[in-house]
Amino acid sequence: MNQLLSLFLKNWMKPLLIDQEIDETLKKVTRSELIALIILKQRGEATMSQLASEMGLQKSTLTNIRQRLTKHGLIQHYRDANDQRIIRISLTEDGEEFADRVLETMSRVLQKIKDALTSDELEQLINLLLKVAKVVQTTEQEQKDEHTTFKRIKIEDE
Repeated sequence: MNQLLSLFLKNWMKPLLIDQEIDETLKKVTRSELIALIILKQRGEATMSQLASEMGLQKSTLTNIRQRLTKHGLIQHYRDANDQRIIRISLTEDGEEFADRVLETMSRVLQKIKDALTSDELEQLINLLLKVAKVVQTTEQEQKDEHTTFKRIKIEDE
């Protein structure tokens, strides 16, 4: 298991380093910022609450991510026209281009994996990854439930 973890941590972003411009931009963004960019690329735009929920983050943490990505010129944020309390976020043109290139690179890597496996192996890999994802999600939810569970204690009057 340690070997698998080490392999994953050492190699998870290596395919993205193939592209020199992606490599340069990755030096500016964190993993969380990269995830936010990809989610925004898929959604088009999102409110702060939606993005925080989808990423499993506190809104205060997302505020820091939003500020850094805005500083890098990758996203823009604005107040909702109907409700000024709501902040909407979308990619800038540079953010769109960066997200497109990251997704293209990831697609090429996934295609290499698909080409290297038989259809049975690919199906088995997908099933295993879904099983692992379910275990991780269940564990995280159970941990959240533990912190919010209250125990009733009966107090007797004397």
